[in-house]
Parts: sequence; structure tokens; C-alpha cells
Amino acid sequence: SALGIVALDHVCQAFPDRDELARWYADLAGFVPVWRTPLDEHPDMADLVMNIPGSAICWEIIMPRGEDSFIERFWNRNGAAAHHVTFEVADWDKAMAACAEHETPTFDDEEGVTDGAAWRHTFIHPKHTGGILVQLFWEERPGVWVRSDKIPAPWT
Repeated sequence: SALGIVALDHVCQAFPDRDELARWYADLAGFVPVWRTPLDEHPDMADLVMNIPGSAICWEIIMPRGEDSFIERFWNRNGAAAHHVTFEVADWDKAMAACAEHETPTFDDEEGVTDGAAWRHTFIHPKHTGGILVQLFWEERPGVWVRSDKIPAPWT
């Protein structure tokens, strides 16, 4: 069986300054800012999400914050690089069964409920995917998995 992917949701890139890189994508490629987390929302990172014109696919930029950020470690190891790619699956249980059937472990599973609708996400390690971290998510209703009281970019 297969994962049951229904969409490529976003590609995520690690970079030391999210606004600097986002300005470049906006100016050159016409990417449109969607949201950004407040600087102090997470202890080790801050992110920013842009929509790729002509598609429903987004581009996320994550930058390190604080000491010993996982992004800083990633940056020191890989330099400027894609950090992960995120796919939406139609059925969580079927996707997890497919991972088990193909001997592909997942990690950092999380689940929650937003506005009464459930969501889940997990990751597949790059050693199983040919070199890139893969994130899978499922949401009971569109827009409940990553949704936020995020703030717009200061330069829009």
C-alpha cells in the first residue's frame, strides 16, 4: 500500500534571516507572504510562510533562535539547503500502515485539535528518503493543522 498523498503542502528551507530570504523570493519570484510566527513563539526557531504563485504550494523559511537551535545545527552541517518537504495524506491510519509495511519508521509524532477538528503530523528520517526530511500531516478539516494568529511580514 502507499501513503495516500493528496498534496504537496510546502517545502521548507533553513536560512539565518527569514526576512532577508523572503524579500528575495518576493521580489524575484513573486512569492506572497502568508504568515510568520512572532519572534518569541518558539524557543529555538522562527518561521515565515509564503505562497508560490499559481499554486496551493507554500515555501517555508525557518531561522534559528536561541542557543543550540536544531536549525543552527542543521545549517552548520548542511549550509543553505532544503530542510524538509511536507505532504498531506488523506487517511492517517492508512499512511501509518503503509510506513509499517515498507519498514519506514516515523518520529516526532504530534496530534491535536483545533476548533474541534483533529490533526496529526509526523516525520520520516532522511536516511529512508534519499536525503531529505519528509513530514506527513493529516487534518480533519482544511486549515486546522497549521493555522495561526500569526503576524504579517513587516515589509509587505
